Amino acid sequence: MPLTRVAPVLKWTVAILLVVMAIGGAALLHVGPVRGYFVLCSKSITITCDLQRETSTGVQASRLHLDPGATASVKVATYRRTGPRTFLYLGAGSDAWFVAEFEGSDAEARAQESAARLNLLFANSGPGEVRVESRPPEFMRWLMWGGFGVFLVLAVIVLRALFKPPATSS
Repeated sequence: MPLTRVAPVLKWTVAILLVVMAIGGAALLHVGPVRGYFVLCSKSITITCDLQRETSTGVQASRLHLDPGATASVKVATYRRTGPRTFLYLGAGSDAWFVAEFEGSDAEARAQESAARLNLLFANSGPGEVRVESRPPEFMRWLMWGGFGVFLVLAVIVLRALFKPPATSS
C-alpha cells in the first residue's frame, strides 16, 4: 500500500484516539474522585458506625455494627509511583473495614487523631458519639483539571500539525 494512502488513515486514527482520550479524561475527572468520607460512630449498648462516601454520582452509605472490643487503626501504604496513602480502618477481632482515606501534607496526623478519638469512644464505658470527616485538599481538584488542560493544549497542537495543509512550493 503506498504511503500516501496510509498517511490519511494514520492521521484520522491519531485524531480519533486523541478525542476519545480527551472525552474519557474529562469523564474520569468528573466522576472518579471521592469528594469526602464521613464516619459517625455512636455507642450506647452496642457500637454502630454510619459510613458515607461522597462522589459526583451521589452518597454511598453503609452501617457497621461492631463488637465491644472494636478498635480504629491507621495504615500508611507506600507505592512505587505515588506518595504514601493514609487509610483509616475500624476493626473487631480479626476483621477490619476500610472507612476513610486522608490526603494532604498532614494526612497521617489527622488520621491518627481521628483513630485516637474513635478508640477513646470504644474504650469508654458510657455512651458517646464521634464524627470523622475527611476531604481531599481543595487544590487537588484544580491541579487535576489543570493537568487535563495541559493535555488538551498538547492534543490541539498535535491535531493542528496533523491536519496542516501541505506546504506548496512556488
